Amino acid sequence: MRFQKNYVPREDALRRKALERGYALANGSITIFYVDGQQDWRFIAVALSKAKAAPLSALAGELAQFEGVENFSLTHARN
Repeated sequence: MRFQKNYVPREDALRRKALERGYALANGSITIFYVDGQQDWRFIAVALSKAKAAPLSALAGELAQFEGVENFSLTHARN
């Protein structure tokens, strides 16, 4: 998830939004890159329940509207 130049994201807000949609950020999975005034956050989000987790298509629609988000990438992972 890349944020707009000079935007300062908050981890607590990201965790709260993820929980509202049925996901938890895996502890220790956040990696943050900073280049030319932009932060790029990469992390693993774990569905808390298949029945309650929002589908990726719904998440994409919401992320596109979030303040400060410039671009993002979502994918399923199977373990």
